[in-house]
Amino acid sequence: MSADGTRLAYSAFTETSNVWSILPSLTSAVSVSQAQPVTNGNQTIEAFDISRDGRWLVFDSNRNGVQQIYRVPLGGGEAQRLTNDSGGALWPRWSPDGREIAFQTFHGGRRQAYVASAEGEGAVQVSASADDERSAGEQVLLVIGSDTVPPSVGDWSPDGRMLACGCGDQGLVTVPSAGGPARRLVPGSAVTTVAYPAWSTDGRLIYYITREAGVPVTVSVVPAGGGAPRVVVRFDDPTRPWHRYGLRVHGERVYFTLGDLQSDIWVAELEHGR
Repeated sequence: MSADGTRLAYSAFTETSNVWSILPSLTSAVSVSQAQPVTNGNQTIEAFDISRDGRWLVFDSNRNGVQQIYRVPLGGGEAQRLTNDSGGALWPRWSPDGREIAFQTFHGGRRQAYVASAEGEGAVQVSASADDERSAGEQVLLVIGSDTVPPSVGDWSPDGRMLACGCGDQGLVTVPSAGGPARRLVPGSAVTTVAYPAWSTDGRLIYYITREAGVPVTVSVVPAGGGAPRVVVRFDDPTRPWHRYGLRVHGERVYFTLGDLQSDIWVAELEHGR
């Protein structure tokens, strides 16, 4: 506030994010500056998924004020709203056959998992625990040797036989869906976290986000059977930062969310009441 009390200076923060895609190189990491937009608009997309047949992109968006689930043809077109939940709907995931979409909503102050048809009809609650159910119930607790890996968001392999988990500073881990010993494919550390794994369409590779303090975020890939990881995308353009939770793979392209974060300074004239 000014010394005479007649003006107020303040900052106004705005945040938007959309889905972008990029074609990785087989030989070296590519810059995010080469990415192309898939969605656009004044909205914040947190998470998204691509149907197995590559026809549809499903995502959550606050374009109408409250985060809801939408779908749009992956090749472009008009977005179709699938949910209308007062508590919001987030984290959509396609079923393997593309007939259903799983997502989460807030009810009673907790996240619970729901499943609806691909057209958004007949939503049914499929969890009723006292805890939060995040990412459509894909939370697991892994034990690797004597190490306990904390609950983590995971991604199922295309054949449904394996679950990949990005476990923060514990690295990238896979575990059989039917139960059995877990395997650590990529180590983490106190300064490097691994998150949001995404299987390649053929199930041979696992992509994931790596974050390290003071270093640009990267997308890396590692063979699902084990091997040396390599960086395929670098978020080295400060005008195109990686945003929140999105990372998916379809065909030869990698899909992710990019954010647009802005803050402007405003000055308002103040009126003093008598």
